[in-house]
Amino acid sequence: MRTERVCGLVSVAAAAFFGAAGDLGAQVLVNEPFETDEQTSGFTCNGQQMLFEGGNPGRFVGIPLDTFFGLTLRTEEPGNPMTGNLARHGGAIRVTVDVRVLTLRNFFGDDIDPENFPLVLECFDDPSGPGADVPVSVYTIGAGLPNPSDGWMTVQFVIPDPTQATLPAGWGGTGEEDPNTFEPRLPVGRTYADVLANVDRFQISTFRPGFFYGFNFWEAGFDNLRIEVDAPAGCAADFNGDGTLDPDDLADYIACYFSEPPCEGADFSGDGTVDPDDLADYIAAYFAGCE
Repeated sequence: MRTERVCGLVSVAAAAFFGAAGDLGAQVLVNEPFETDEQTSGFTCNGQQMLFEGGNPGRFVGIPLDTFFGLTLRTEEPGNPMTGNLARHGGAIRVTVDVRVLTLRNFFGDDIDPENFPLVLECFDDPSGPGADVPVSVYTIGAGLPNPSDGWMTVQFVIPDPTQATLPAGWGGTGEEDPNTFEPRLPVGRTYADVLANVDRFQISTFRPGFFYGFNFWEAGFDNLRIEVDAPAGCAADFNGDGTLDPDDLADYIACYFSEPPCEGADFSGDGTVDPDDLADYIAAYFAGCE
């Protein structure tokens, strides 16, 4: 009986899931599959815009087999969603990208373990004005690169609230050297928030601040760059609670609603019963987004 009563709403939900509802507009800042030269969203790999076959799927942006210090996916484009004041996006920012290493060898032809090269997300405030000559950055270190036999690996970073002054857990800064540890640190008077308020360069790379690198033979690249603003905490439409409002939330709620018996959370209106109003209310909340 319940299925008969809600069949019309099921059609609406299916259309929402497979249609335009999957694109939540302003929440998604970058959704780049690197399929054409004109669609790289202002990002380059080691300063180049070279696309290769063998992506995940289709094509990917990368570097051919040659000598490089490391691997970098970067944008310095003014007006890019990841340059300028990142606080303008209104919340924490989630960055997801696929990475693959096809070859990594030293000058003697010996294979190097890519796991020794963790990916680093770094936001730079480049020097400007009289006497300014050292860039300042904030960064966080992620997972090591996959081995060639592992194929594509998905890496995710979260840039916490860009308006907070203190460095979040797991984040560091550069621009000055600690005289005792010789580790990089933020200069006195600089904060996480003011660096993210004036980002000139945004990059994901294998370059850990404070480390030195030599040439090796690299063949590698990136695919499926997706950058989005996390849904605010407590957003009811974020059904799976992962901090992001996306089509997975819609699919998960529909599966919950139609399970027998309906799973916890299907009573979206909180009135003690599970009925078509709950499905309608959830779909309305999903389309309204999280602000």
